[in-house]
Amino acid sequence: MVTVAQEALPVIEARCRELRAPLTVVGRDVYAQRGAHDLQGQEVRVRGPFGEIDVRTPLLGSFQVENAAVAVAALAELRSAGFAIPDRAIREGVEAVRWPARLDLVRKAPSILVDGAHNRPAAEALAEAMGDLFPGRTVSLVVGILNDKDLKGMAKALGPLTSRTFAGRPKTPRAFDPDEVAAAFRPYSESVALPSIRDAIDAAVHAARPDDIVLITGSIYTAGEALDHLGVRP
Repeated sequence: MVTVAQEALPVIEARCRELRAPLTVVGRDVYAQRGAHDLQGQEVRVRGPFGEIDVRTPLLGSFQVENAAVAVAALAELRSAGFAIPDRAIREGVEAVRWPARLDLVRKAPSILVDGAHNRPAAEALAEAMGDLFPGRTVSLVVGILNDKDLKGMAKALGPLTSRTFAGRPKTPRAFDPDEVAAAFRPYSESVALPSIRDAIDAAVHAARPDDIVLITGSIYTAGEALDHLGVRP
């Protein structure tokens, strides 16, 4: 088993002991160092009992460094078990990964990113990643949120990033009314309510300049509609 150091680690360790299964923990047994990074991806150096392997992942955000390290460590474990997996194959596999709607840069001029963040912790992680990728810059936010989520918490996480918020309703009866969403974001930015996610995207893109950033997020429904509307096939 390969995992990362996390709150549930004691439970994972206990279960591995019960099953007599080997456990590798990124952050304890394997270490990842982030290198150069931009909107096209990031370089990661992974060190462990297997030596050092340098990879490049197209996935954005500092949290993807650990994910890349988990993948490399898992493949290294398979190799130690007898599978023929050269470093070249590991590098090619990590570089070829695709994760739709996870800090997904789908268009440029303006830059449009789609992310499936759908609760407060995910929104906080997204805000941190956006601050890393676009330090000191503000974004136009397109957002649609389901009504069983912490709307105020998500607004608190994402609101400070935004110069303007376009709230829309995803195609589900479980969604917050766009007026409620716009009201939650209004303490942080100018906010408008639109009938649908498509309308909100069109309004945000129409108002954006070529060097602006448009972030579309709030739920998996919102992300899926955005990819479809923008003609992006997962």
